[in-house]
Amino acid sequence: MKLPAFSYVAPTSLGEAVEALAAGAPDAQPLAGGQSLLPAMALGMVRPTMLVDLGLVPGLDALEAAGHGTVVIGAMARQRAVERHPELLRRCPAIGEAAGHVGSVPVRNRGTVGGSIANADPGAEWPCLLLALDGEVDATGPEGSRTIRGVDLYPAPFAAALAPGELLTEVRLRLPAGPAGAAFRELALRSGASAIVGVAAVLGTDPVGTVHHARVAVLNGGSTPMRADAAERVMLGRAPTDDAVDEAIAAVRDEVDPPGDRSFSAGYRRHLAGTLAGRALRAARDRIGGRAAW
Repeated sequence: MKLPAFSYVAPTSLGEAVEALAAGAPDAQPLAGGQSLLPAMALGMVRPTMLVDLGLVPGLDALEAAGHGTVVIGAMARQRAVERHPELLRRCPAIGEAAGHVGSVPVRNRGTVGGSIANADPGAEWPCLLLALDGEVDATGPEGSRTIRGVDLYPAPFAAALAPGELLTEVRLRLPAGPAGAAFRELALRSGASAIVGVAAVLGTDPVGTVHHARVAVLNGGSTPMRADAAERVMLGRAPTDDAVDEAIAAVRDEVDPPGDRSFSAGYRRHLAGTLAGRALRAARDRIGGRAAW
């Protein structure tokens, strides 16, 4: 399939990129890694009249395990770079687990973290991880810069809460204070294939082992990236025992509303969401107090 006709600009500063997007609105699109946008254009799903290539804009590929339990990821950071960053993997193995499930290695070499998060695919790993790790993003547009919490970023299917001409510039992921563990579990038919279901889980405990922080985010659990709030409430205020995890599994299955198709029914995905939630929660629990910081 051929791409539709479009104009192309390659700005060399963030200000120029914002100006170009504003000038081309509403039919201009930012081009990051292109791993979602270009196939969608080839299939006729989107038809932008202008692509604004962000590849020459400096300062958008930061990658830092900052203090106070925060990971800072520039919107243009390549997913493969995140997957292979030794300090990030030491601090939070769940980040590497999720990143390693994204497509194939060539896709991760080109695909960007910010592009995946802005694409708002409910079946993608990065929006799921953003929700589980209490993430937030910075966006810059004609009216200036602002911060958007991850829980406010996905108001509708395949839609991020970005204004016309606004660019996602930075992603920040956080972990709770004190002992904590995080894990990501996903099932796909084969390596590189789209996930059937995935779950990211985070548990934080107080000095006596009671859960004071719980996050469970489900990939393909509904029409938008979602957190399983009921399952989180099940875990709070108690020790993360197998009984508690089993109750959270049941809560996940009650809460999700996954899509069904010819390959996998909604019922199968619902059951699988619970199973993977159990595996992710137990893995997160087992990492509390371990060598990884979270």
